Amino acid sequence: MPTLVNNLRAIRGPVTSVPMVGASGVVVEADTQNNQVVVRADETVLWEGELTASTDTITVSENFANFERVRIYWRSYERGYVDEVFATSNTSSIVVGAVFIIDNGRYQKSMTRWDTSNGTSYSWTGTIHGLFSDTQTSSWNSNVVPLKIIGINRKANA
Repeated sequence: MPTLVNNLRAIRGPVTSVPMVGASGVVVEADTQNNQVVVRADETVLWEGELTASTDTITVSENFANFERVRIYWRSYERGYVDEVFATSNTSSIVVGAVFIIDNGRYQKSMTRWDTSNGTSYSWTGTIHGLFSDTQTSSWNSNVVPLKIIGINRKANA
């Protein structure tokens, strides 16, 4: 016959509670199912994808105005690397650009812009690409395109 054991627990001394509040950019949440507290960064992925043509649109899950800042991860196809940029929560456009040093110390620019009329669906507006001394282009030949857009620090009223 199995032995029954009663595991009574007692706490000795005063018991106090300390409120936990996350600083700017940190969220503290109760995970009652697992009996723990979870601390995480206050970030929301708004869009992630790979653009291939000027007809591609960027549709974010919610308006940039709901966040204090936006982080955009972007790729340089010509240079083969990924970088990131922080932006304010401007709701009218997404602009990603870079300046590169090429052969003989010359500089090349590449910038692409997407605009919106509703705050969530962004369409390609234009591209500037080429040497600083060259004529600007406006066709879809951008060297820089976004890969992921993240909202940071959700505003209290959002």
